[in-house]
Amino acid sequence: MSFHATKVYSTFEGGAIVCHDAATKNRIDNLKNFGFTDGQVVTPGINAKMNEVQAAMGLLQLKYVDEAIEKKKRIAEIYRDKLNGIDG
Repeated sequence: MSFHATKVYSTFEGGAIVCHDAATKNRIDNLKNFGFTDGQVVTPGINAKMNEVQAAMGLLQLKYVDEAIEKKKRIAEIYRDKLNGIDG
């Protein structure tokens, strides 16, 4: 999931990955931490962790998600009304 600034829920940058099994989670954990596990490099990796400021922003925005979604829906409806009948 993307939390980019253009999304309904934003931390300006960053995102989340959802998985359903421990093996996938472990693989992702290794990749996001330079490929390290228990002090050993086990795979090529990157530094893809959200920083504390971005995480705090995301937590604070949770209480506004429903409001943001409704605002986006209203804006979309305005666009539909204004563009109705235009051939494309």
